[in-house]
Amino acid sequence: MDYDIKDFTYSPSVNLWSGTFKENLGILSCSTHIEIDKMTFEEMQTNKPVYLGVMASMEQLQPILDNPHLFDAALLTAVNALKIQYQKIKIQQE
Repeated sequence: MDYDIKDFTYSPSVNLWSGTFKENLGILSCSTHIEIDKMTFEEMQTNKPVYLGVMASMEQLQPILDNPHLFDAALLTAVNALKIQYQKIKIQQE
């Protein structure tokens, strides 16, 4: 099944992407920057130039924030950005 992502937007001030996913809000943050033009073919075999992602709930991300010694700074920054945006979301009844 395909999902329409035409409303997918990037917010550079907070370095987050957002859009709808399965009729719900999806917010994404990136913890790495792949520079394929600086990689040799051999490097691409072991460190593939592919962005990987997981759609997770805040509850699932919290262990990353609770155990920062297990993760690199870039991932912690990305998860913190998601947490801040998550806390700003207001759910209202129509």
